[in-house]
Amino acid sequence: MDRPLRTIQQQDIDSLDSEARRFRRQLVAALEEDPIEDGVSHPAERLIEQAFCDDADRARGWLSDALSAISPVRPGTAASLLRCIGRIDYAQTGAWGLGVAADALRHGDPEVRDAAIRALESWGGNDCLVMLRGHHDPEAWLRSYVEQVTLDLSAATP
Repeated sequence: MDRPLRTIQQQDIDSLDSEARRFRRQLVAALEEDPIEDGVSHPAERLIEQAFCDDADRARGWLSDALSAISPVRPGTAASLLRCIGRIDYAQTGAWGLGVAADALRHGDPEVRDAAIRALESWGGNDCLVMLRGHHDPEAWLRSYVEQVTLDLSAATP
């Protein structure tokens, strides 16, 4: 006997929204509590890793929503989140990660753009190289950084 397909109820939607809000609150709290340091694992990374393990597509959506919500009002926190995203393996981020980085490269805050450049550098590969070659940052120090990363990626990319 066939069972009817379960329809999504409002309480299911509310539950998902509640999970997303809880994730965002925990993520922002972790990012604002401890600074991101090079070479040091951050508590926010564990939250992100768990979200990816549970449901990678949902995690990408939650992270996109979190960035959209916090980047206009807390660019430093958004930069920290981008640095965590940049530490995720490119196989997990793929085209979504490139889109996040592209948006961040257009952000008004240089710290956010720096985090995007770091993510692209971390992921490497031709797609990241092409994106960096097309980026002309208004800040001299970031232009210099992009040039160096572009040279490094060019040498490493066949």
